[in-house]
Amino acid sequence: MNNYGSSWHEGVLFLSKQVQNLASRLYRCHETSEGREGVFRHYVTFVTHLSRVWERHSNVVSIELLNEPPAGGLWDLFCGRPSRLLRMRTDLFRFFAAALEALAAAGVTRVPVGVGDIGQSLPGASAATAFIACLDPLPHAVLATLRRWAAADRLMLAFHFYSPPCAVSFERACELAHNFANYLGDCPVYLSEFVEDEPVATAQRIAQVRPAASRAPPPTPRQAPGDV
Repeated sequence: MNNYGSSWHEGVLFLSKQVQNLASRLYRCHETSEGREGVFRHYVTFVTHLSRVWERHSNVVSIELLNEPPAGGLWDLFCGRPSRLLRMRTDLFRFFAAALEALAAAGVTRVPVGVGDIGQSLPGASAATAFIACLDPLPHAVLATLRRWAAADRLMLAFHFYSPPCAVSFERACELAHNFANYLGDCPVYLSEFVEDEPVATAQRIAQVRPAASRAPPPTPRQAPGDV
């Protein structure tokens, strides 16, 4: 991924053809033999390795499958393939479900895994995310997989709070996160990124989200700390 220059800081990198096409192909890589062999198998191998590292380090909470997964398929709209843009959210969550199934098949059943919506945002955190969630709801098969992991205390909902793109208050974002987590199977919520200008404000935000820690899964016995 080439993110050199000002496009990252200006927040327009995700609109580039490179990011849009890469995301669209990544989310669908498990659907074809070429994609499974060329991309998906290696991705699962890497996440499996991370799970082994998790087992040796008790200070590591969980593994996130993707950080801030971008939208995908925008440029397909201009190439006569609008369905790829319209189903980008279900493509993402199908990718998550396929990854969880592959991890289970590889014997990775103890590590808590974090998943997040497009851009690590939340349904209803803005007009755009509310529209996308209504237009492209999660398939029942995907929900079944996520809820199985949630029932085993091995699923977490990870979200970020930045304003913009979030168009609601911090308190409302936390409420939306819990609503979405309940929908996914009453899993814990993990605020994995946010920003405040002042240290006091940062401390206040942490204090606001700390009660959610009581819903986290119990610690899983692991090996003694060792080298990565």
